[in-house]
Amino acid sequence: MIFKILILYIIVTIAWMLLEKIIYGQTQPRLVDDIVAIVLSISLYYNFN
Repeated sequence: MIFKILILYIIVTIAWMLLEKIIYGQTQPRLVDDIVAIVLSISLYYNFN
């Protein structure tokens, strides 16, 4: 189960980075991205269990 969540999280992260690359021309590390990633991972964990 954790493996599926990890794969889904990686796919979402890559999609997020690609969108930033398309929109801004580069990936930009931001605090809000880290907070959203933490919330997303917690949500994925509880939704798949």
